[in-house]
Amino acid sequence: MPKKSTENIDIEKLYDKSSYGKGKLPPPQVQVATATEFHDEIASYSLEEPTERPIDYVLVYKDCDDPSNPREVERAEQRQIFEERLQEDGLQVTYEKVLHLNFVKIYCPFKRMGKEAEKVNYEMDLAGIQLKKYDFCWLINSLPLQINEEPKGCIGRLFRTDEQVDYVSAPFVWNKRQAFEGVEKSRSFFRNSVRSLLVHNILINTDIRQGADTEDKINCRGLLYLIMQKAYSDAFVLHNPFVNGKKVASKIGNTEREELYRSWGSCFQFQPLWRIRNYFGEKIALYFAWLGLLISSLFIPMLFGAGCMIYGLYFSYIAQYKNGTNLDYTWLSKACDNEVTPYYGLVVCIWGTIFVEMWKRKCATLAYKWDVNNYELQEPNRPEFYGTKLAKDPVTGVETPIYPISKRIMKLLASGVCLLFMVFLVIASVTAVIAFRVILKINSQLNFQYSNWFFSITSSLLNTISIMILGRIYSKIAKWLNDWENYRTQTEYDDSLILKTFAFQFVNSYTSLFYIAFFRKDIQRAGLFNLGTQYRDSCGTDDDCMSLLTIQVAVLLIVKPMPKFFRDIILPWLKQIFINKCTKKGSDIHPEVEENALAKEYYLYKTEDFTMSEYTEKILMYGYLMLFATAFPLAPLLAILIMSVDMRIDCRRLLHYDRRLLANRAQHIGMWMPILNFLNIAGVVSNAFLIAFTSSFATYINIQTASDRALWIVVAFEERYQVERIMASTSAINDDEIPVPNVMPQGNNNDVV
Repeated sequence: MPKKSTENIDIEKLYDKSSYGKGKLPPPQVQVATATEFHDEIASYSLEEPTERPIDYVLVYKDCDDPSNPREVERAEQRQIFEERLQEDGLQVTYEKVLHLNFVKIYCPFKRMGKEAEKVNYEMDLAGIQLKKYDFCWLINSLPLQINEEPKGCIGRLFRTDEQVDYVSAPFVWNKRQAFEGVEKSRSFFRNSVRSLLVHNILINTDIRQGADTEDKINCRGLLYLIMQKAYSDAFVLHNPFVNGKKVASKIGNTEREELYRSWGSCFQFQPLWRIRNYFGEKIALYFAWLGLLISSLFIPMLFGAGCMIYGLYFSYIAQYKNGTNLDYTWLSKACDNEVTPYYGLVVCIWGTIFVEMWKRKCATLAYKWDVNNYELQEPNRPEFYGTKLAKDPVTGVETPIYPISKRIMKLLASGVCLLFMVFLVIASVTAVIAFRVILKINSQLNFQYSNWFFSITSSLLNTISIMILGRIYSKIAKWLNDWENYRTQTEYDDSLILKTFAFQFVNSYTSLFYIAFFRKDIQRAGLFNLGTQYRDSCGTDDDCMSLLTIQVAVLLIVKPMPKFFRDIILPWLKQIFINKCTKKGSDIHPEVEENALAKEYYLYKTEDFTMSEYTEKILMYGYLMLFATAFPLAPLLAILIMSVDMRIDCRRLLHYDRRLLANRAQHIGMWMPILNFLNIAGVVSNAFLIAFTSSFATYINIQTASDRALWIVVAFEERYQVERIMASTSAINDDEIPVPNVMPQGNNNDVV
């Protein structure tokens, strides 16, 4: 990691003896004020609060049909206690009613916000200590730019999409607030996304229990408990407004959302990662940074794949033209499976390793700049986590709730049984599709030139539908199992869910492809279920399984994104048309709902877990590229088109059609990184075996013996690991010291501390 030199800074005057930049030293131990102390200090609060106060968080509950119902009475009492506790804690609560919807609007004063930031060790920028900009592109770094100077020339403007000054940072401390950049502007010191995150942390840790119940420190009953008990039906944060008059989503008077859409929605610029991070948080920004790097790096294998395809098409056409035969379906086999294909497969394997190493660099750089490189060391417990007993923390000595490891192991074993059961369902589904194809070929009267293609495409579509249905079912099961396993932190929870999801999706998405590539030729000799040669699952008259594998990969790449595009493009479009028509008729949409900003935000689409679904989809596509690169050279081109369109769709739906996501923090992409490494290794093995045993490459160079084929496998492994070793030996970030200028005022600095 680069070092931020502080040799010219009077550290003790700036931040006492606890000062540090970007996580160099552990945060100071601070004592957070109680609710009573907050009220005592409000009178001496010197920083001016904004006259028009924003809405930091919104809670929703609906009118009940029977207010005398004991359950409804209990829920009303829980809401009253909760809102009183919030006001005692320094938050301000107001109410608004639209038809049957009751909105509880929560605003957190700056002082209370600062205390919460201090409690969670939220890092903020130190005043006046700017850092030189180091962009991801060497071309920009080579330009003679000063700290705040605009890039010169058209090339520089293409690469820079947002301007953000980076500072040395430290955990915020209220009593030393004057040491932080922009603290005099209480309205803008905490970004709106940070305000919502801190208020969310307050709400989930506000306990409604009274009396002796509060002595039980194991399980807090906060906002999530109230939502589970249906005291509140929903909770959300507001979007920033569009101030151009077309859309106004909240009462916060700035154009952050509009500027983000203007720069992010352009198809001819790189993503404004700083703005995405400022609006949606580090977790979502890291996803889009990873996706952007994947798309841009795919251009190299895309060019090699297109060249391989053009070469195969040209020589396939020339060969059939010279023989005087008509162009038939064998052109696909020759276009994708020719003497150049193995070299393309080797390029893809090398590209996979280079891409992972490039992402390690970029991820470490962004985590460092965004002050989350030590986030997991300070990560709080999940509010859903419950302990069964208390135990002393070996470091702090404070009693904390724990969950016995024996119970966790038992639950993991039960989850493993459920996973195995779903894997058997996948195998049964693939077997059923194979049996359907074989029986259809035997009993069907279809016997035309392209009948084999017809049967292959039909079975491919059926298999794709089966993959999508089983994947949707298991995603619900995996989430329920993960909740049941009771993980302490959000990172542990996410890593476990990712592992469960990918383990199933790997079998679900790739089983049919592995069958076609490596087992179908063996099945056709003895017949399906050893029923005889009549029931053999052949690869056609020329025994070409490679072309059938190409069809299956192409169908999966094209068809699988269709439901997501329908949900993200067509469905919102149809919904908007329906709302506009109903508004004109004045029948179904009530005027109060149409005019009220809170009601319109409430009716936006609620995204459950954006990054989980998006990572899963893109990682599976990455698996198609890596595991079966030699089967379909145009896969990188399709992947670039699909992911580029999907990125712009996500930009529009996150800013227009969906509720604003909570700005959760993250240090890296989590368990997805080991999965990428696994796919790279598996991709080398898979492509080597495809070339050696399934491809027709051996016929071009007269390779007949198994020993020669094994030699090619060894060469592929050797090349792959040589590149990985070279890349891994390079440091993730340039280890040069980043100088920090001496910008602290001279003389008396008592006002700073």
